[in-house]
Amino acid sequence: ALTLYSGGQLNLAALNAGTEWVARLSPAEINPVTWSQGSYTPASNSMRFTRPTSTADASWGPFEALNIGVAVDDADGAGFAFTASTDSSGLTFDGITPTSCLQSSATACRKYASLTGGALAQMLLGRIKLKNAYGSARGPLNIPMAFEYWSSNGWRKNPLDTCSGALLTGHNFGFEFPAVTALNKLQACNTAITIASSGVMATYPYALTLSKPLVSGWADITLNLGTTAPGVQCNAVGTPSPGIAPTSAKTATTTNMLWLQNSGANPKARATFGMFKSQLIYRRENY
Repeated sequence: ALTLYSGGQLNLAALNAGTEWVARLSPAEINPVTWSQGSYTPASNSMRFTRPTSTADASWGPFEALNIGVAVDDADGAGFAFTASTDSSGLTFDGITPTSCLQSSATACRKYASLTGGALAQMLLGRIKLKNAYGSARGPLNIPMAFEYWSSNGWRKNPLDTCSGALLTGHNFGFEFPAVTALNKLQACNTAITIASSGVMATYPYALTLSKPLVSGWADITLNLGTTAPGVQCNAVGTPSPGIAPTSAKTATTTNMLWLQNSGANPKARATFGMFKSQLIYRRENY
């Protein structure tokens, strides 16, 4: 028989290898629930597994065996037709009793239906990191871009993230150019940015490439992952001559991928174009 709920709330749970991390869920409770003909559809961005505080601890993960579940909780106590103790398929599990339990028995609030279908999911705290780069003004410049995750020993390269890079475009990178001087002649947009799916550096899965500007100088590059997008985008080269402002500079855009920021900050790097082909000032040669 179809059970139609009136009122009530939804409780959520997150269990990883026997440890409850419901405090990382936001919100951990949806109350009250507005039903429509017995159904409730949450907004796509209404629930999150939140980022931790700035101090590294166990809540940073990694979570290798995470089970996230949801439970209908109302005063009728209808619950689910099966419980974790009798369900051998793993579609339900026992979680922590929520602070607010509407059912007559608090233990009845511990039964959650797995949102992962009984399979254990992997949840990693990730970030995108850019590195500074230096090169000749007469050739392209590669800026390494790394996708990393937090482990108990610090940040590590994340080879499992094969989708975040595909969501980025050159429009998401904001350039900031300093004033033109005798030593710094680079301005927007003497150089253009492209994204390669496999970087020239084997330790980085992605790389950014700036085209040769033919003038020396530097620029700061920001990957806009937040709600705002500072800087200008340079996807096409303007007039690569000092003192002439090109017309291809437009306002950068943002990805709204806040979860890949580093403690709330966008990744940044400085690209410097010099007059020489190498950073070496002197190199000894043996004959």
